[in-house]
Amino acid sequence: MTLFRTSPAAPTTIIFGAMVLVLGTTARADVVPTVQFGLTELSGSEADTPVRVPVYLSCPTEQAVTVNYVVGGSATPNSDFVLSNGQVTFDPGNSIIEIAIDVNDDLILESGLPETVVITLSNPVNALLGTKSSFTIRILDNDDPTWPGDIPTPSSVSAVDTVGANLGGNTSGITCQPATESTPQYLWIVKNNPPVLYRLAKPGATWEPSSGWPTAGVTMRYVPGSTVYPGSPDSEGVTKAEWGEASVYVCAERNGSSSSRLSVLRYDTSGVTGATTTINAAQEWVLNHVAGNADSVDEVPSSNGGFEGITWAPDSFLVSSGFRTDGSELYNPNAPQYAGHGSGLFFIAMEDFAKVYVYALKAGGTFVRVAKLNVSSLQKTVSIEFDRDTGTLWVACDSDGGACLSRHAVFRINRNPHSPDYGRFVQRRLYNKPLNLPNSNIEGFAIAPETDCADGVKEVFWVDDSGSPGTTLFRGTIPCGCAALDSDDDGANDCEDECPDDSLKTAGGNCGCHQFDWLITGDIESSGDLDGSDVQSLINAILSVSTDPADLCAADFNGNGMIDIGDVDGVICRLLGG
Repeated sequence: MTLFRTSPAAPTTIIFGAMVLVLGTTARADVVPTVQFGLTELSGSEADTPVRVPVYLSCPTEQAVTVNYVVGGSATPNSDFVLSNGQVTFDPGNSIIEIAIDVNDDLILESGLPETVVITLSNPVNALLGTKSSFTIRILDNDDPTWPGDIPTPSSVSAVDTVGANLGGNTSGITCQPATESTPQYLWIVKNNPPVLYRLAKPGATWEPSSGWPTAGVTMRYVPGSTVYPGSPDSEGVTKAEWGEASVYVCAERNGSSSSRLSVLRYDTSGVTGATTTINAAQEWVLNHVAGNADSVDEVPSSNGGFEGITWAPDSFLVSSGFRTDGSELYNPNAPQYAGHGSGLFFIAMEDFAKVYVYALKAGGTFVRVAKLNVSSLQKTVSIEFDRDTGTLWVACDSDGGACLSRHAVFRINRNPHSPDYGRFVQRRLYNKPLNLPNSNIEGFAIAPETDCADGVKEVFWVDDSGSPGTTLFRGTIPCGCAALDSDDDGANDCEDECPDDSLKTAGGNCGCHQFDWLITGDIESSGDLDGSDVQSLINAILSVSTDPADLCAADFNGNGMIDIGDVDGVICRLLGG
């Protein structure tokens, strides 16, 4: 495709293959343009910040155009958001300006309807005011503390009976492996002192050591030949990578009760029988802070305040969700630096500093640090679980003597291309513990798969490090799907929510064009540049070469709810100096 510019008052010509389109004009002096918003309202979580609202000029001119705006609505300025009354100026040849609003993602539970910010245009100079002169942003609170399983009434949380497995105190980590046609559902559980790995199944009404697994579990040791072998890894969390693999991964914070040793250990369980008493690690990744090594952790925690939880997310999800590294690059699992890392990334919770580190663990014990999450809403991070069915990351703290209160923070990848956190995990909700869960030393959290859903809920599990009063394993429920992210708490998983029902979405995973992540600036290809490929995408959409609703939504450059020649005209104007 070739683009070339004609004289200022002449039509713009696009040569696309054998087709020639004559579309619009460049900046003109003989036209009085219209200035207005492309849409009239938008809804989104308060975590989506900043919000950039485009103001459009119907056609660029050779004169500067100004328009005033005033800010109103029910949200409180400088508390819920930051934006003052002001003026927008279109320089000659320009046709789009963005008004940026900083939304405060606070931890305050709002009451009533979503808060609004209303921007109203007035008094244009060298332009006419269009019909879409007012824009309403509805800010959806993400801080309802009620446990999602306790709506509308407190759910049952029960101590789970276990037969033949004396878990007791110091039980710190748990994950739930889905059943297959040939294997039952498993609960993998670790104790930290002594370091014991359990595998429970539920052949009947109770959980018990699974067939072929020792009743007392297996004691974990370090890698043979290492300087700390056999040692006693202070195992605090457990996870699996691909469910079908025999390995489990355990995070440890120290060697026994001695000095800090932040590591992840891989254990191959394929050789475990009912008579096995000890299992050696097949691999260890030591992630202790090393000055000058940007891939190590940043902090030096107390000996008992290091790694407390671990979970795993598949590359397929991370790539499809646009996950970005701390360097803002799109995560590319095929990049040379990740060679030999497997098929996903590990998320490890650091207790003392309320952080989550994201690592690619490579063959041979090497590693690459990919990202870091600051969980500022929690005082500590002691358990972590990625729900592979819904794409949500759950991070929790323990009772902490009553201060942390076993709260659970829920994270999702931010898909708003105008947010500084675009492509990163951001907190969407902060939940109190279930009303009926004891306020004890809860240190492990696991989520059952969607295949176990019954009556709209699925099981979740907790393990109590204190093991008191005589109980270690608890069972509760959360709603299936993304209902745990019913952002406006109206009881309906609708388009006003962070993760609406599939029936409400377009193929691209969004409800029409009215979510924050579809604010369009012309970069249809999301390459970071406005170029010819964006025009080609628009032409493809107009010619129905692309029928994906997500593409069509993204291609609605002028925000009129349809794909038409005006969209191409708008991009061409910007390409040619607008």
